Amino acid sequence: MSRPAFLLLVLLLLAAMPAGHSLCAPPAILAANNLTNVSGRAGMRQEELLWSSAQESFRQLQYREARRKFAEFVRQYRNDVLFTDALFYQGLCDMRLNQENQAVNAWDQVLRFEITKKAKSRAWLLTMEQMTLFYDRKNREEDRKKALRQILAEFPADPIAVRLHVQAAEARMKASDYAGALAYYLAVESQLAAQDRKNMDLVEAMTGTGARSPRALLEAANENLGRNNVDQAIVIYQEILKQYAASPQAPEAKAMLGWCCYLKRDYDKAEKLYKEVIEAGPPTSHWVGKSRWFLIVLAVGPRGNDSRAIELCDVQARVFDGDRLAEQAMFTKAWLYWTQKEWAKGKKAFAELLARYPERGTHPPVRRYISDCEAGMSAKAGK
Repeated sequence: MSRPAFLLLVLLLLAAMPAGHSLCAPPAILAANNLTNVSGRAGMRQEELLWSSAQESFRQLQYREARRKFAEFVRQYRNDVLFTDALFYQGLCDMRLNQENQAVNAWDQVLRFEITKKAKSRAWLLTMEQMTLFYDRKNREEDRKKALRQILAEFPADPIAVRLHVQAAEARMKASDYAGALAYYLAVESQLAAQDRKNMDLVEAMTGTGARSPRALLEAANENLGRNNVDQAIVIYQEILKQYAASPQAPEAKAMLGWCCYLKRDYDKAEKLYKEVIEAGPPTSHWVGKSRWFLIVLAVGPRGNDSRAIELCDVQARVFDGDRLAEQAMFTKAWLYWTQKEWAKGKKAFAELLARYPERGTHPPVRRYISDCEAGMSAKAGK
């Protein structure tokens, strides 16, 4: 199937998803911190020229060259106010060049240089931020915990301190360490955004004798998914299935867990979860229908099996006659024939769609698809 065709199917999926759900949760990438600005001007001192040149190399992603210049600045201008800034960015260049040991060594120098200072600099804060992220990547939880305590003591109201605590809380939540997550949230409780406060309330409930109601858990999971916090949503959906497997919310939790697996490109697990929802029934359950729709998307997209998708569309249209799910399936079947240039089958499928849902005939795309099918049939007959 062509790429534009699959993109159109994705748009159909978006229209069918609950409000706020997103199809992708691209992985977060650490952005470069803003460099201290030193504007170029005539008569600049040598250290200013060197600093400005290092900045420019960094902005251009020329990390090797930037690293050389920052290191030269550190060597020549130890008493300059930007000395620790240069050390920090030297380490950041090393990290971007996959030289972890050299990066950590540069950052250790920043921390040692400022250890006796009563008021820590911005370079110290940025260094501690990078060290915290480094500890997270290395699963050094105790070191991260200690670093966050130091950051909070020195910069209690800084957004970096809040963000790092929220990230740590989300990581502990993902690991089902709800007590650990709660501790991180409580450390910055007064500065939490509304959604982070909801997550704090959630983990607080989960550290008690039992989690809140499955409906409340499901709302929390869906909110996280809507914010592209897929990993966090997975944790909550799994918690629902663990604690409330027999609840009315379980089918939705399992179907949406499957969708999260789809977003993570774990297609086999997604398919398994969808099929479990369908097999558990009842056949006319909304979440059985949604799971079958997710299977259709899986068949058309990653699996590349249009014939299987059409079979599933036929089942969906039959079981959910009169429902939005049936209309969606019938349109998708007709559209798949159109993408395959099966003009006669496409014309018939669109006719069946309009017979059951005549309002579809007013949609310009549908009229164009039907016109294409008719033109294709005429061209084929004229040969």
